[in-house]
Amino acid sequence: DMDFLREAYPALQRWHAFWRLRRPNGLPNRDGNNDGLLEWGANLELLPRRLPPWEESIDAKGRAAIESGQPDSPLWDNALFSEETGTLTVNCLDLSSLYALDAWCLSEMANILNFKQDYEDYLAEYEKVKGLVNARLWNERDGLYFDRYWDGRFSTRRAASSFFPLLARIPDEKRALRLLKHLLNPREFWGESVLPTIARDDTAFKDQGAWRGAIQPVANYLVYQGLKAYAFDAVATEFAEKSAALFMRSWDNFQLSPESFDA
Repeated sequence: DMDFLREAYPALQRWHAFWRLRRPNGLPNRDGNNDGLLEWGANLELLPRRLPPWEESIDAKGRAAIESGQPDSPLWDNALFSEETGTLTVNCLDLSSLYALDAWCLSEMANILNFKQDYEDYLAEYEKVKGLVNARLWNERDGLYFDRYWDGRFSTRRAASSFFPLLARIPDEKRALRLLKHLLNPREFWGESVLPTIARDDTAFKDQGAWRGAIQPVANYLVYQGLKAYAFDAVATEFAEKSAALFMRSWDNFQLSPESFDA
């Protein structure tokens, strides 16, 4: 539908551009240390003067966590918030992977629309972010991608988002196979009910909060698409069947479609 694509493309460009728009201090919106990788954040200057009561007590770090869509995730437990940059002080694997995918999608759209310069620019941006994720967020010793603090330390938390690079086709085949090994390890992620949002052997798993070990269908969908991108079709099929069975147990017994499931 070329008419729809032409209408949607400029809005999608503006959304993509938001993450790197320059703040008054000259830093990109969500790249506080200006290293090319992204962090979740909060534009506090854009908040309304009067907030609903349930939001009044949320601090800047809490707003950055909310922006991630994973407000209670243990990924943010030890992260600090920089008032100067308006971001968390940790390079976020999930956002950087999704941003890379976004750039690739826009390059595909630009190619269809015959916007050659846009196509080249977005594809170059995709390759740049892909390279940075591989260079800075891959931990060779553990064979997994992690968030990384600005001081150089890797996060130790293994989460559903550890597999988001598959969605953006960031790892090579060797690294993708190492990711698959973690996914299929029942001590970490695999089991009758998948995919826990934090690894089963993480101390936060027992909380079974929304993003503290519980299963989020949105994360399952993204990881499933990542498995398909690498033609891990047998695993993807089993993963889809487990996800569908999890939903149907809730639907058949209670006629409920919950936001998250106990892992």
